[in-house]
Amino acid sequence: MATATPPSPTATELDLKTIAEHREVTLPEGIPEGFTWTLEEEKKLVRKIDLFLMPTIWLMYLLSYMDRTKFVIVHDTNWSEDH
Repeated sequence: MATATPPSPTATELDLKTIAEHREVTLPEGIPEGFTWTLEEEKKLVRKIDLFLMPTIWLMYLLSYMDRTKFVIVHDTNWSEDH
């Protein structure tokens, strides 16, 4: 008779801080070896980056959409031909 092994814990069951502590991070040159940051500091940094990037990406998407729409209107109305 084989013994049943307990299932391994899932990521949702583990504490986020424990997961963050076990990530392997390679630091760029010039940063001291003992440099660490907390999970809260990382969340604040990611949020700050997101708040800058998301409006920029949406603006780029909007301009791209407007540009594509302009070409469809020009093609449909035959503005490309000289009258």
